[in-house]
Amino acid sequence: MTKEKSYWLICPNWVEVQSFTRNISVNSDRDEFIYIDQGIVMGNYGEKPPLMKKRREMKINEARKYWQKLITEGWQQTEPKW
Repeated sequence: MTKEKSYWLICPNWVEVQSFTRNISVNSDRDEFIYIDQGIVMGNYGEKPPLMKKRREMKINEARKYWQKLITEGWQQTEPKW
């Protein structure tokens, strides 16, 4: 399994974060997939790493649509949190 750079979004009220990481399985004939990790911000000012709550896998095209949906809902790009 090869992991690549992750891209991060934070929700409008700065409580939840999501990480999008492309996953390409070297030995697989399947399509490319994206891991989406969801977590909640820890500490009063987000000074601690988020607590990861959930991980799911989506096909790359579905993940792009999901990213755009979050952006239209007010989510913003942010620096990696873990």
